[in-house]
Amino acid sequence: MALCAYGDRRVLVAWTGTDTRLNVMVVGPGDASAPVTFDETSAHAPALCRLGPDILLAWTGTDTRLDITRLVAG
Repeated sequence: MALCAYGDRRVLVAWTGTDTRLNVMVVGPGDASAPVTFDETSAHAPALCRLGPDILLAWTGTDTRLDITRLVAG
């Protein structure tokens, strides 16, 4: 599981599900978004990092290569 500060008092959470697909959701005081499930898969936990207003999601793919995608804030 990975956590990253996101916006005002929110946290972005990313994890690899039991089906090996990547999932992301936003958690804030008193609420949480529905998880977004990606088609990408990994046997390992993902990583999150801020890049300006956006968030980078990185993971090791099933081909053992590093994959990175930008999650646009807002």
